[in-house]
Amino acid sequence: MLTETSPNPDLLEREYELEALVEAIGRTHEGAGRSLVIEAPAGVGKSRLLAGARALARDAGLQVLEARGAVLEREFAFGVARQLFEQPVSIVTEQERDALFAGAAGLSRRLLGHDGSEVNPQGADAAFGALHGLYWLTANLADRGPLMLAVDDAHWADQSSLQFMGYLLRRLKGLPVLLVMAGRTPDTDAERLWQELADDPAAHVLRPRALSEAAAAEVLRDRLDAEVDGEFAAACHRATGGNPLFLRELVAALRDAEIAPTAVAADAVTAVGPPAVGRFVLRRLERLGSSATELARSVAVLGDAGDLTLAAGVAGLELEEARRVADLLVRAEVFAPDQRLGFVHPIVEAAIYEELLPADRAARHMAVARLLEEAGAPVERVATHLLQSAPASEPGPVDVLRAAATSAERRGAPAAAVAYLRRALDEPPPADVRAEVLWALGRQEIRTQEAEAGHAHLLEALDMPGDPAVHAQAAIWLGRSAIIWSRSDWAAGALAAMNDQLEAAGPELALELEAEALTLTRLELSLRHLVGDRLAEFERNAAGHLPYERVARIHAASERMMRGEPAAEVADDIEEALVASPPADPYAFGTAIDLLVKTERLDAAGRWLELAIEVARAHGLGPQLAGLHTQRALVELGRGAVGEAELDIQTALRLAGERHFMLPRIVGVAIDVALERGEAETAATLAERHGDDLARERALADEYLVSRGRLHLTRGDIRDGLADLLRCGQMLDSYGTVRPTDWRSDAARALAALGERERAKRLAREGVAVARAFGAPRALSRSLRAAGRVMGGEEGLELLEEAVAVVEPSPARLEAAYALADLGLELQERRRRREGREALRLALELALDCDATALAERVRGDLGAGGGRPPRLEQTGVQALTPAERRVCDLAAEELTNREIAQTLFVTEKTVELHLTNAYRKLGIRSRFQLESVIAR
Repeated sequence: MLTETSPNPDLLEREYELEALVEAIGRTHEGAGRSLVIEAPAGVGKSRLLAGARALARDAGLQVLEARGAVLEREFAFGVARQLFEQPVSIVTEQERDALFAGAAGLSRRLLGHDGSEVNPQGADAAFGALHGLYWLTANLADRGPLMLAVDDAHWADQSSLQFMGYLLRRLKGLPVLLVMAGRTPDTDAERLWQELADDPAAHVLRPRALSEAAAAEVLRDRLDAEVDGEFAAACHRATGGNPLFLRELVAALRDAEIAPTAVAADAVTAVGPPAVGRFVLRRLERLGSSATELARSVAVLGDAGDLTLAAGVAGLELEEARRVADLLVRAEVFAPDQRLGFVHPIVEAAIYEELLPADRAARHMAVARLLEEAGAPVERVATHLLQSAPASEPGPVDVLRAAATSAERRGAPAAAVAYLRRALDEPPPADVRAEVLWALGRQEIRTQEAEAGHAHLLEALDMPGDPAVHAQAAIWLGRSAIIWSRSDWAAGALAAMNDQLEAAGPELALELEAEALTLTRLELSLRHLVGDRLAEFERNAAGHLPYERVARIHAASERMMRGEPAAEVADDIEEALVASPPADPYAFGTAIDLLVKTERLDAAGRWLELAIEVARAHGLGPQLAGLHTQRALVELGRGAVGEAELDIQTALRLAGERHFMLPRIVGVAIDVALERGEAETAATLAERHGDDLARERALADEYLVSRGRLHLTRGDIRDGLADLLRCGQMLDSYGTVRPTDWRSDAARALAALGERERAKRLAREGVAVARAFGAPRALSRSLRAAGRVMGGEEGLELLEEAVAVVEPSPARLEAAYALADLGLELQERRRRREGREALRLALELALDCDATALAERVRGDLGAGGGRPPRLEQTGVQALTPAERRVCDLAAEELTNREIAQTLFVTEKTVELHLTNAYRKLGIRSRFQLESVIAR
């Protein structure tokens, strides 16, 4: 293990940075993950410092994987990540490779070219799968020994690789992995992601400074091999600002001009900066001859680490002549002395590249693209050069760019796909394929959250002649974009576009269009008046097509539930529709699960959710998983498993992002869970983060309004809570929704608290009537409870007793606890203390069993107020486990490894270890082998 560093003339005055690197390497060797960012302006020595770090890491026994960003490859999807991992997964045996790709790491197989599948049908979600897979591939590599990932010129890394580095650095705790990224101080919008990495609190930032005057004098003495006058050294330091690269270039220029380092010559020192470096380099090239100039220009166009054979072809040189000239360029300190061609510094490369006239530069890039295509290079590498070339009105570039966009989509990099497709439009594509390019571009722009651009390109695709299937898909994506972005102003146009495509579409495609159109009319408030006719027509057309018959049946059942028809009948229809497999339409499947949850067929909903989550997790489908985990959280809340619901909704929040269609529901459920856990401030933070955006008229906003209203009531903001609840009621009325929802129950209590008792009673009675007609026990109990507390008197007591009787036989344990708590409090207020305490005692037991901390504390208070000592909350045993600890213990008892548990819960292994350690202490055990018997008690 290294404990100190050796002097190095290229690392003058870098003692602090080297000590930090040595410490980080040592910590990594001991199993503690770290992330370091080396950030400084150009020429200060970041690359040399990173090279020193790599050498130190290798000496310490770390595996070292390295990569470098390049300005010309910023659109190369996961280009830097692939540089890091392609070599280590390619040089091993097939058996070793399978071990590296074990578990969730398998999601990165396609990205790294070790998956035989050609198409990813879920391209919209490939990005999450790629990030998650690369993280676990990193973990699997680290199992073979401590690992260093070193990325130079990270400010030029492609967007998807920067996203991976951000994903990784926030999950390094407990992994023997050191991530070191070197890059310039961000100064453009294009470097926003790099700025976020450099600012991330999980990263330790090193900012090497320019050299002091004394260090500059030492560099001058070393490179000029002569005594250097102090005045001369000071002049050089002033001219270069102590920038090591500028200083080296100045020395080379002074040496070429045969200027001695004396006091007299101090005035001959010229101010230097990046432009001056370029001038020095270009003069040096001129002296080396035209062949050297052409080879240097070719390598600048190819990008760093170019291939000599390819560079010679672009430069028009014979291979032997190219080798000779490359050696000259190394000796002249233009090329770095590496096996592959590359420049000593990006500034040198930029100077040569920018000296080319725009037309010459574009022509060279086109020549490189053609040579790469002939050599069978990956399409994305070819496409990076086409991006820099001028349109040529040729079909070849369009085909390559489209293929590159498809590859980028499969790898989970929609931003790269957008760049390729925009360039394909500029070519331009032949008239018969332009609609396809526009449709593909619009789809990818929607995935990259460029809503306006995507919408415009989809509309343009519909105006172009082309394949009816392409037009149909463009219309479908117009509808999806209206839903995703909650754009009522787009919805009517999207519906008209889908209608227009029906006549030209074949039978199967026409049914897909109709299903999508029906979904749009059902979700968009301004189109709800069309649902009846639309559904009836779809049912007629779907007859005889079993997959779509099932879709129609699900939509019809959903409409019936909204009208308040009996829950049992709706649920029976859904279970019959799902009897064999999920329906053809993904939205219909989600709707079916939603109906099972709302009609309280929780076991059936749970079974289908387990299946769907398993499939989505296997394919790394992040957005789908966010929705599915939210639905499972609702199932768990319905059963009274608050702790389980908390884990699922936390997973959903991690996966959802800021533009998820179901975000109002996701955040609403998260608020509900936080309130049940007694964490009102956490719930308030969630609500404040999203402001009123989730409450505006959009799908699922009603669910969010109920949750936010309940939050206001919990915090004592009665009028704000009532406003949210009444707003929810108005929204549901406009949808034509009659089925029981919590807004009436909570609003009735709020009105009573404000002294508006008659209005409160009227709303409470209405809620009970709707709930009785619907017939779901949990929903009926909630309405009866609210009515009981609002009505008071004998009628109120009877309603509370009925609430308990209705819910007790059901699986809704938490609702049973609330019903018993309300009944117990009412009995105590009537001085029937023995009966009241018994009801409260049962309520407390159920609340504790459900992990419902807020209710448990409330009931303990009511028991204390009624006389006697309230029961003590458990500090040890199974009841003392947090929801996260309980879930981890359950999975460990099923014999899952820590890594498998981490992959299941989308957390790190360190988090799993922490939960197990805390659980063992509370359970009084020492190993996971004792878990099954203890948990089962």
